[in-house]
Amino acid sequence: MTIPNDGIKIETKKSQLMGFKIYERNLPMINEMFPKIKISLKACRVNADKSQKEWAEMNHVSQNTVNNWENGNTEPSASQLAEISRLSGIPMDFIFIPKSSQ
Repeated sequence: MTIPNDGIKIETKKSQLMGFKIYERNLPMINEMFPKIKISLKACRVNADKSQKEWAEMNHVSQNTVNNWENGNTEPSASQLAEISRLSGIPMDFIFIPKSSQ
């Protein structure tokens, strides 16, 4: 299903995770409408249409590391965050990093 602005596509994954496909060209409009919006690390991965295993390989880390990032147990480094941003097409300013519990 595509929302009329031709930029945000709603998708349902096998895991029944429902999210929005986010295109970089629409981020300024989204930011203007919702200035506090932040996109989770998991949403970045899902936006890139990758499994945790595929995402781990692309980021040169273990699948367990990706799982820990997504659950807020650990945080990606600045260079890892830059790579996540590049691979997902989501600017770093929009990515939400949960505070790790450690």
